[in-house]
Amino acid sequence: MTDKTEQDRLAAIRDRIQSLPATPGLYFMKDAADRVLYIGKAKNLRSRVASYFQPAADLAATRGPKIAEMIRKVHTVDVLEAADEVDAVLQEARLIKDIRPPVSYTHLTLPTKRIV
Repeated sequence: MTDKTEQDRLAAIRDRIQSLPATPGLYFMKDAADRVLYIGKAKNLRSRVASYFQPAADLAATRGPKIAEMIRKVHTVDVLEAADEVDAVLQEARLIKDIRPPVSYTHLTLPTKRIV
């Protein structure tokens, strides 16, 4: 990707971020073919998504090389608002299992009741 194309891609994503809601929900990082690369949850969608695209962000150091590589492939970010954080956690777990994006993994483990 040329520097101009890369700058245009990042500018378009940063413009999109400005219109995101500051509410809980899920965000979907997608590649140029509109495939979901990553599903994440956030208390504040705008703030969380913006944290990936800060000009001075060193993603490899703060989030690891896998996330840094993924961000280079992202062309669009879509969101799904949730009623609250609990709803976002549950939706995230379900959608990761259904969609199986290459980078996401679920942190959700539900307690089970032991029957004696």
